[in-house]
Amino acid sequence: MTLPSSPMRGLWALLALVCAVLPTQVRAEFLYLHVEVRQEGKLVAKPHLLGETGKSLHAVRRAPGAQEADYSLRLTPSVEGDHYALQLGVEVRGEHGKSRVELGHGQRRQVQLEGGKQLEVSVLLMRVDSPEFRAYMDLPAQPPPATDGRKRAI
Repeated sequence: MTLPSSPMRGLWALLALVCAVLPTQVRAEFLYLHVEVRQEGKLVAKPHLLGETGKSLHAVRRAPGAQEADYSLRLTPSVEGDHYALQLGVEVRGEHGKSRVELGHGQRRQVQLEGGKQLEVSVLLMRVDSPEFRAYMDLPAQPPPATDGRKRAI
């Protein structure tokens, strides 16, 4: 086997360096998010949401026929090492707040918002279909067998 010429060796070395430095593709994870929002101590939002890392989730609650929303949430979860980072934006009746919070799987945190002085937010985050998620949702560990002899899909 012959070694490539000097310029080719440099190109191969550069290619190896670029491949080593580029981040590997991170597989998206499905997450369950339970958010509670209080304004001046009064509970105004308690959505249970399913999201995916790397994708923004926008939840809005508006009464039928109303022009203004009761609340609006924007959440963008991402994986950062062994924990999750969550970008959070909240709007309740004209009051805005935003924050970035780090959470572990199964962790609930009170979130300090920038702006939104009268808003209090707590977030629970879990990986979907984890044993902790199944226990929290009171789901069976395995799907019940079908009574007619066929396999069931969940």
